[in-house]
Amino acid sequence: MSKIEIEFRAPRGRAVMFAPIDRALRGRIDFIEMLKILKGAASLANEWGDSLPGMRVSVDTATKEVVLIEPLHEPQFARIRELISKRGEKLVDAREVFPGAHLPTFLFWMARLTDSGLAQVTAGTLGTADQVKAQYGQPKLRTLAPVERDQTVDKLVQIMFSLLTDKQRADAGKLLAAGVA
Repeated sequence: MSKIEIEFRAPRGRAVMFAPIDRALRGRIDFIEMLKILKGAASLANEWGDSLPGMRVSVDTATKEVVLIEPLHEPQFARIRELISKRGEKLVDAREVFPGAHLPTFLFWMARLTDSGLAQVTAGTLGTADQVKAQYGQPKLRTLAPVERDQTVDKLVQIMFSLLTDKQRADAGKLLAAGVA
């Protein structure tokens, strides 16, 4: 099977950071599970249903297509879409395709999330992160471009530092040297 798909499933429906696209994606929300820890979950379950699916990432290793899927666009979630719309909110597109995606990177980070329990394989098979590296090649571990330092912050820090007394500057220097601040 050439299609591998995961669903994000962070505890209590939290968003999961997905490194290849530098985005936090909604995890599965299980209101029945939340009843154990959150008093208001019963009213949420009454309004939204037992659970809401998490967003999914699908990789077709044969065609090299990588897609982010918002399952709330599926027909069975029409009532949920209506509730979201009534609140003035919008869903992301049903499908977002990533042309030219680096497959080893996407598959590696998918495997890391499944290894850590923050995602579950919903289609195909996906080994551990180490197995994915061995099978598909070296992933990009740093997916973000370096950020240029804002010189304004440096200047403000210099001004603030100049306003300190000698003792305060010495104490701040000790903290910086110790890696505390």
